[in-house]
Amino acid sequence: MRFLFPVMAAFLFFSLMIMSGCTQQPAAPVSTSTSVATATSTDVSIIPVCPPVAPKGCPEKGVYQAVDVSEAVTPKLLDAVKCAGVHTIIRYYDWPGHESLAGKIPTDAEFKLIKQYGFNVLFVFQHYNQNFSTFTDPTRPEKDIAAIMALAKKFGQPKGSGIYIGVDGDFYTKDQMAAVKKYFGAISPALQKAGFKVGMYGGGANCLSLRTNGSTDLPCWIAASSWGWSMTKQVLAANDYGMKQKVNQMCAGVSLDYNTINPKYTDVGQWKP
Repeated sequence: MRFLFPVMAAFLFFSLMIMSGCTQQPAAPVSTSTSVATATSTDVSIIPVCPPVAPKGCPEKGVYQAVDVSEAVTPKLLDAVKCAGVHTIIRYYDWPGHESLAGKIPTDAEFKLIKQYGFNVLFVFQHYNQNFSTFTDPTRPEKDIAAIMALAKKFGQPKGSGIYIGVDGDFYTKDQMAAVKKYFGAISPALQKAGFKVGMYGGGANCLSLRTNGSTDLPCWIAASSWGWSMTKQVLAANDYGMKQKVNQMCAGVSLDYNTINPKYTDVGQWKP
């Protein structure tokens, strides 16, 4: 209950920011691809016409199942990854109006485009989560909860789906892990009470720590940068992860990360918009 009133105030603030259009970036450009649009009962579905060879920098078919993107997706990008067999687009929640990276939160037009292509979606929350101070700032949980809840409402995220929280550093000492646990101890119950499953994006040490104490519901999403971090190799060797991120690439002019989904898990929190 100690977070209730501050969270309500912060939720109202972020909701007003969203309503005022502070999160809106320019709409996704009109497609110049050879995709085919087909009418459905509710919307227009886009079916890409796939080339025999993947565009330069884009994946060949069947290698990856998900991509995460921290900038606006385009029709050309969605054509390329759809043709490669990718079925899940991962985008970001951040503080509306105060994003740590311009374009990190998808626009309405972008989200509609992802839906038209028939992708699943996943969201990960990050707001300077590479800084350890994020996890020691006592005001952060209430602000982060409010931002996540406002955006989940905006995009119609359903109960039972997942929200990942970034832990973007090798915070493996006893004091560091205690701070991360305390942060999740405040934020996870609020999201779980709202009906969402909580996951962690980061390295092995915090993956194991948070799963052990019940702060996360989903198998860990292992960051590409964490492969040399504490306990990450052990988690990978034990096949105890949900998603594994690869190094950053450029595909169709957009910077993104490719991800494999562990076939051991059918549910990593993805949902169909």
